[in-house]
Amino acid sequence: DAGVSGAAGTGAVPLTESFELILDQVTGAPLPPLSVGLPVRIDLRGVPLGDASGSEAFFTPRFGVPAPMSVELGPDALILTGNGDVQETGLRESWTELRFPRGADGSLAGTVSASGLHLNATVLPPEANPIAGSGRVVPDVRPPEMSFAWATSDRPSELFPWERVSVIAAEPVRPTQLAPALSLIASGSPAPATFQVQSPVEWLGEFIGFGTFDDWDAVNGHPVEFRVSSGLLDRVGNSGPSTTQAATVLDVGPLVLAELFESPSVADWGSARFESAGAPECDGTGCAVLSVRLDGCARAVTATGLAGRIDVTAAPTVALRYRAFFSDDPFSALEAITTGQFRFEVHPQNGLARSTVQDLRGASLTPIASPPDAFRFVSEWRTASIFLADAPTGQAGYVVRLGTDASGCLATRPGLEMKLVLDWVDAT
Repeated sequence: DAGVSGAAGTGAVPLTESFELILDQVTGAPLPPLSVGLPVRIDLRGVPLGDASGSEAFFTPRFGVPAPMSVELGPDALILTGNGDVQETGLRESWTELRFPRGADGSLAGTVSASGLHLNATVLPPEANPIAGSGRVVPDVRPPEMSFAWATSDRPSELFPWERVSVIAAEPVRPTQLAPALSLIASGSPAPATFQVQSPVEWLGEFIGFGTFDDWDAVNGHPVEFRVSSGLLDRVGNSGPSTTQAATVLDVGPLVLAELFESPSVADWGSARFESAGAPECDGTGCAVLSVRLDGCARAVTATGLAGRIDVTAAPTVALRYRAFFSDDPFSALEAITTGQFRFEVHPQNGLARSTVQDLRGASLTPIASPPDAFRFVSEWRTASIFLADAPTGQAGYVVRLGTDASGCLATRPGLEMKLVLDWVDAT
């Protein structure tokens, strides 16, 4: 049992529309519990009036997702039921019942009891264990805080011009405040960006927003800073500080009609390199080469890739021509079909992003008679295409990723090496 204990408070707290729950002890979890010491904001509507009919409640762990809870209000306790989740990658504690004792004057007094499930999806089969917790209620005096996140996992301090940036509140703030408080600075000057916010219900407030760059040229290759102005208020009037987050937008090069990799002006990372027309990997023109060591499902590989911009004004399809080299025949031992996977993404500025995982199922591998390096097998040239169904206009960003972020489990045989050769990217 990995339960953790602390001092549970018993001081009375008025039954108000917002307060904090802190669990000091969790028992039954086979791993160190996630919930111990983590502030959870409880928001109520209708309950302070003394009648639970038609009332609502939300459970929001700090920087987590608000979860609706059902309300039962009795003379001795306030009881919330539902699925209040505290989670991190692959692990989740789902609290299904919270019992808040009440004093003679109706305030919340005494030790809070909780019950739920500890869910572990990092093992096969996934595990579920009953858990119990105890804790305390404290007044909500914590100011709302903000953080920023984006999905470019290969380069966590950098992002693409087409990135969708998430703005996440530690707790919901009052409606209509968040969007006007957000701004973007590029190379020291204000830059155009569009921000949208979401709220599960209007009375709870706003807890997450999304921002996109309006002008890719204004940010391409430049340092940027996301800002939230001070003064955001939560439901009880706590005021948040100003927040800034610095990052760098990758220089993905100018807008082109096609990328032939002869004089490439794209962003690249990891092992990516570029070869001239005479290189053995290429097909008469320049090419890009991405290399990885496929060390099986148990060990990670280093991610590599590249990204650029392409004109899609008159072309609804973006195509990529490629082939792959291997140090050994990856299909000779009936290995996983994920061998040789890579991810191809297209992000139109006006339209929905598309992504596809490409693999070499059905490929014909040819032995190389006198290989100049460790790669002894090569596939035929193949084409991957992404159709932009919503007919975007203007430009699109494209990304090719090879590595753990492309498929997670790349091969079953340790030591297999692969290089992915890109001949061109074109809009057709």
